[in-house]
Amino acid sequence: MAILLAFTDTKAGRDALKLAVIMARSLHTTIHAVTVVVNRPSVTVPPDAKYNKLVTRQSGKWLKKAVSQIPVEVKTHVRRANSPAAGLLAAIDEFSPSFLVIAGGRHGATGKVSLGSVGQTLLNASPVPVALAPRGYRKRTDVRAITEVTVGADKRPGNANLMKFAIAIAKEAAAPLRLLSLIAVDKRGKISELEKEARSHIDAVYSTAVKELGKKYPIERSVVKGTSVEKATASVKWDLGGIALLGSSSLAFPKRAFMGNVANHILRELPVPLVVVPKDGDMDAIISEYCND
Repeated sequence: MAILLAFTDTKAGRDALKLAVIMARSLHTTIHAVTVVVNRPSVTVPPDAKYNKLVTRQSGKWLKKAVSQIPVEVKTHVRRANSPAAGLLAAIDEFSPSFLVIAGGRHGATGKVSLGSVGQTLLNASPVPVALAPRGYRKRTDVRAITEVTVGADKRPGNANLMKFAIAIAKEAAAPLRLLSLIAVDKRGKISELEKEARSHIDAVYSTAVKELGKKYPIERSVVKGTSVEKATASVKWDLGGIALLGSSSLAFPKRAFMGNVANHILRELPVPLVVVPKDGDMDAIISEYCND
């Protein structure tokens, strides 16, 4: 299974390209780079076929130029659709990728992950994990591979495969695995039942990870507290070559990704690429591919 890259000839598009290359190199796979040319319907003037061909041809040239120097195998495609999201969802059906890699929003803070309108639409509809590149990620020239996989220790319904998926990705990338639970506490800092439950759950998840990866594999477990989820996220020491994996909200439709309220709060302080895994996603094929290579 390959990585599907949503490419635009913009700074944000190059952020996504950088992330796709790092993921492809680390996971030993290829890239399908897709540029979607949006149809511009007009009720007064018929579509100009020559103009449409010119735009499509130029988009293809920009795409091929952008990927010409990257160190992994890449196939380029230009697709026409009524919207970027529609074109990318059709490309998912066409190529059956293991990930969709997209850029974050244009107005987010530099170095942090944010959501634009296209990203929001895809996160509500994608049947495969969606990886979001932080703004300015293309400038991290020292990052050449995935150096850490952090996964939210999630026991919400629909996220049963999240941990197996994280273990498979960490193993394929030969990267340390970190199990992370973020807890919002009151200002008194007292240990709550929620914190006790989080520590108990992360211990159980840790035992599962050790069984899968072995006692010598670098696995860290961490429960981080803050007066809010954002402050807890900001206090975490992040490896800028790492990625973070989160499950989808319990409100998500089956086999679709969806970012809930907590994930959106985490997003605001996250300095590494975020991968959102679909609820009840059909991850077995992806997990099997990475575990059995």
